[in-house]
Amino acid sequence: ERLNQLTYSDATHSTLVIIYVPNDEARAYWGVIGDSIGGIVGRKGRIWISPSHDARYNFEERFKVWFKTVMRGVTYNSKEGGFVTPDGTVFYFTRMLGASLLDEYIDRRAELGTVPLEDGSIILLCTDGVLQKKFYREEQIADILLNLKNDSAVSAKQIVAESVVNRYRPTDDITTIVCRVSVVEQKASLP
Repeated sequence: ERLNQLTYSDATHSTLVIIYVPNDEARAYWGVIGDSIGGIVGRKGRIWISPSHDARYNFEERFKVWFKTVMRGVTYNSKEGGFVTPDGTVFYFTRMLGASLLDEYIDRRAELGTVPLEDGSIILLCTDGVLQKKFYREEQIADILLNLKNDSAVSAKQIVAESVVNRYRPTDDITTIVCRVSVVEQKASLP
């Protein structure tokens, strides 16, 4: 809510993924708005990948915005892969910070959730310049997460190199963070 207040009047937009792990909990709290990528290999090897709020790749989000805006003259152009407002503005993201001109069309609330962790869990944070849904399906992102979990030699640097060298030439920012979780269980002491 606070980020929404701080960016509300900005004409430009921003996307965000955040994952927070408290010192005293074996749990990750996540928040996503836009198309930055977060991924977790959590307890019992369960994989979580952040939802994208890019209308081109998330039909459910696209439908929500279309339903909310169709009576206001907004159309979805499948060739361009974006929504077109009555004044001709094209937008792709169904949720984002800033973008004050699109206020009546987008959702400014982040999706929130939690993922249980265990010793050895993996957390991956990437900007959309590294793992774009345009080039990576969820199965491929899941494979990257499993490679990180199963091979401690795999690094954030290798993920970036693979994206930049083998996939595409990014036109967006490139940031990747990989965390390996160490869970320390606190045992009750007897008086």
